[in-house]
Amino acid sequence: MNFTRNDNKIILIDGGLGTTLHEYGLAVFDDPLWSGKALVKEQELLAKVHRELEFSFVQAKCDVILTATYQVTVDNLMNYHHLSNEQAEEIIYNSVKIARNVIDEEKAKCYVAASIGPYGAALSDGSEFNGWYTDSMTIEQFKDWHRPRLAALTRAQPDFIAFETIPSKKEAEALVELLKEFPNDTKTTAHGEPIEEAAASVCLKSPDQIIAVGVNCVHPETVVPLIKQMNKMDRDFIAYPNAGVTWDPETMTFKNEGRLIAPFIRSYIDAGIKYIGGCCNRQSTIPSFGHAAEFDYKRDTKYLCKKLKHCIAAHTLDLDFILHFLSSYTCEQRIILVRDLEFEYEYKLIDMVLERPESPMRSCTLAMLVEPIELYVRDFRDLLTLKQLKQTNYDIARKLVEILLPLDNEDIQKFKETYENLFESPVQNDIDIVEGIENLIANLLKQLLQGKRYEECGHSTTVAKNIAKKLYEAGEGTPGIDYDTFIKIFTRDTFAQLSAIFDAYEDKYGRPIQDAIEREFHGKIETECFQDIVEYVRSPSIYHAKILRQALDKTPIDYLTLIRTIIGHQDKDLHEICLEYSKVYDETLDQTIKNRIDIMEIKRLFVLIITDGHDITTSEFDQVRFDQSHSTGSTSPGTVSTTTSTANANGMKRNRSQEAFDKFVNVFKTMRPH
Repeated sequence: MNFTRNDNKIILIDGGLGTTLHEYGLAVFDDPLWSGKALVKEQELLAKVHRELEFSFVQAKCDVILTATYQVTVDNLMNYHHLSNEQAEEIIYNSVKIARNVIDEEKAKCYVAASIGPYGAALSDGSEFNGWYTDSMTIEQFKDWHRPRLAALTRAQPDFIAFETIPSKKEAEALVELLKEFPNDTKTTAHGEPIEEAAASVCLKSPDQIIAVGVNCVHPETVVPLIKQMNKMDRDFIAYPNAGVTWDPETMTFKNEGRLIAPFIRSYIDAGIKYIGGCCNRQSTIPSFGHAAEFDYKRDTKYLCKKLKHCIAAHTLDLDFILHFLSSYTCEQRIILVRDLEFEYEYKLIDMVLERPESPMRSCTLAMLVEPIELYVRDFRDLLTLKQLKQTNYDIARKLVEILLPLDNEDIQKFKETYENLFESPVQNDIDIVEGIENLIANLLKQLLQGKRYEECGHSTTVAKNIAKKLYEAGEGTPGIDYDTFIKIFTRDTFAQLSAIFDAYEDKYGRPIQDAIEREFHGKIETECFQDIVEYVRSPSIYHAKILRQALDKTPIDYLTLIRTIIGHQDKDLHEICLEYSKVYDETLDQTIKNRIDIMEIKRLFVLIITDGHDITTSEFDQVRFDQSHSTGSTSPGTVSTTTSTANANGMKRNRSQEAFDKFVNVFKTMRPH
């Protein structure tokens, strides 16, 4: 085979073969061969795992599947299964043939990568994760040890050799040197320790054979930072993370709770990673967690599709049902369902929801169908539109600031990209149109959107005192006020540093910074926006708790703020917000929701999210009504449209990243926790 480098094709790799076999009942965790046990005992089961619909990597349309030889060597086959040298080599040889036969039978466009684990994997003591043995071995010893397995595998003519979980530069270099003994007409993938020096050294050893380097068996969150350390290399990159778990060699079990890989995929693609798969403990792919007892994408997407067909036939869309259906899934699972619904059945559920009349139900349903950043973007745009059309009886500035404040620099970049993709206009341009180019609030918003806030941990007391002095000189200490200085400090310094600055200001000048802002700032809205930033800096959770209470206190209720805060913060800091809410208001947030929300499905959804799956009681169903056309008046923040025109109601433009994401999800949803 011959993949052209930098051809924009994303290469999908299978994942977690050994732990999938364990799911089928083959005890691999305590076996020194790991997944290789199936090569000796259960070759038919191994082929079944490759093939069958529910667990099939081939039918999930992977580009590359790995052999079950990660922990298999000639020596351990001879020692643990009492095979002859020839029999052991034949077992390793057959691993490629088993995978190849499945591909041929399925008539799949898929390739076989022969898996080779490190020396430490054969020790069965977890040492592949620390490489403690490296210093006691030479390059030649590594080569001698790896040579028999590599010889048997290359004889079977796999498309790739995949060197996995190599914990040291020395062993990686030994493998590359050994690779030269087995010339072939195809390029070979190798990935080792994610250190720039080690990867560069490996590529220099055999520049014509190494087409990609990357990271394997690492936490999903660490992939992009590690790959960035190698971004100067002229090679494609590989991501093959685990679930963020730790293998305990004594108990032969995984520690820690697994994570989904799916939410990280876009960041992998954006980082330029071409080869993407999943490693140990595939809770990193599709776990059983959240409100749903088991996430079966195929079953659930098919069921939703049938319901939508009925809706289309009846020329309507049952938002009550959709919201009720979605309430049992996590954010990641909902995104997978929405993507697959379009990928498999060509139903664009977001567009269908946007076609419904404006209502809290529509806004809430849409919020459940998109990622939090897109939710914030849509709300931001709708607020700007309301002001532009003069359809609101309140100033939107504080809400715009509220949306941007929690976003870190990376989120800000995604926010701007999403906004422009959705509405074909830079967000800064729309701010200028609505607020005015020289407007103080416009400048504040645009500075927040620069995404240049320092994000280092901790603070400096000395620096805090100096900046506090600058604030005083920009405000109370001089005629007029230097707004540019306030904006620069409030949008660039870390939140920890800002908190220290505010403390230093009060210590030095005898009054809180909020009082100084109120005394010196000229406009009410400007004053409130900067005071809001101070309050957020002091305690983000208390700030959002108060935002929620204010939304609940409004007449009519400000549903959009409730939706944005509860659904948007579900996977971030909602638990902390709920805790502070109960402290400030002497009742839990779910109690307030139960008492005040009068739309049944929204009420139920909020309670499920806030309480981690505890549904409301039967008696509470009688207190409210189902209402998907509930409206609160055109000037209320609760009635803001989630889109601004038919032209903008088509969702984000499809691009390579999104199409690749669809394909990834199609692979990952077949996987199970190990």
